[in-house]
Amino acid sequence: MNGKQRYNHIPIPKQLLDVMEQATRKASQKRQQSRRRIRCALIIAICVMALLIAANIPFIAQAISPIPVLRSLIKMLEISSK
Repeated sequence: MNGKQRYNHIPIPKQLLDVMEQATRKASQKRQQSRRRIRCALIIAICVMALLIAANIPFIAQAISPIPVLRSLIKMLEISSK
């Protein structure tokens, strides 16, 4: 028996396929969680930046001020020299 024949006849444990599938599934789940966290962080950062910009541009702040919740946020975040 030469080296290639010995290599092809190496016994493979039956549990190996299950272990590989489980590891693949676990890695996929971790990747999805990571992507979800990054996406959520980006959305929050964009919202905060948009609110800060809107609060400091007078005509946008004036347009948003009729909305009760946003009115209090804009008053709190407004950086003006009144």
